[in-house]
Amino acid sequence: VSYWFKVFKLNWAKFWLLVEDRNSIENIISFLSNLHVTLDIHKEKLVHEKFKLDAFYWIVIQESDKVLEKASQAIFQAKETWNNLYYFSETENFEDENKKSLNQLMKLDKAIEENRIVPFFQPLKNLSTWEIKKYECLMRVQNWENFESPFQYLEVAKKYWRLPEIAKIMIKKVFEFASNNPNYSFSFNLSWEDLSNSDIISLIEEELKKYEIINIWNLTAEVLEWEWKDYEKIKTSILQLKKLWLKIAIDDYWAEHSNINRINELLDAEIPDYIKIDWSLIRRLTDLNQKKSASAKADIENIIKKAWLYW
Repeated sequence: VSYWFKVFKLNWAKFWLLVEDRNSIENIISFLSNLHVTLDIHKEKLVHEKFKLDAFYWIVIQESDKVLEKASQAIFQAKETWNNLYYFSETENFEDENKKSLNQLMKLDKAIEENRIVPFFQPLKNLSTWEIKKYECLMRVQNWENFESPFQYLEVAKKYWRLPEIAKIMIKKVFEFASNNPNYSFSFNLSWEDLSNSDIISLIEEELKKYEIINIWNLTAEVLEWEWKDYEKIKTSILQLKKLWLKIAIDDYWAEHSNINRINELLDAEIPDYIKIDWSLIRRLTDLNQKKSASAKADIENIIKKAWLYW
């Protein structure tokens, strides 16, 4: 990506990036966001014993000749609120569209920085004995005393390349917890972006070796077949995970987006250890329309037969 801007040095600690094309603002936001991540990663290498490295960024959208004045206001507000990235605009439509995503990005980056990306362990019980058989690991963002669902951050996380960092945090915390609780089984989610990322696959292998997890069959990676965008590459990654003795579960089987033929191909290759039937198919069992409920029952029976065939 090319960033079209002019750089001005005001003093030893302050730089201005002047962008004349409003359409380049998204690129600038992306550039500053990734610059912040890069500086944070290399902070220890750059720190001097007498100086503390930190960076603040201010974005000003202004069509008049008062850019410096408005920028000064943005700087003041940023310092008052202790935000690393502050956005100021007098164009309401543009502000409404972008300020929300920027605020979400700032909240997400702050949560990552302060180690507030945490796993929740949702118990799965045997319906006959009510015994806990397994825990499903779900991501939450801790916000003071509340724990937020990650879904509100997913769009901005994808847009500004935070998904790999979040995935690595979850994998490390889940594996550490699993190593301390060997008598329980755990499952964690892997998106197609995770499966396409060789660093994520390598991290899983490293974590297994680090904690020397003995009962490795108690770990399951859940994947969503319908979101795969590079089938062969992801299939290769899954086979690599299988070699690490991880179990594989196909999630949301029979969902609206599922490719049944592709799942059958995975079954033929003996890739999945589990198939999790989508709730929409189970719900159809109780449909008042007898044809729909009978069809759902037949579909589920076929799935069970197929599972026994590959067992």
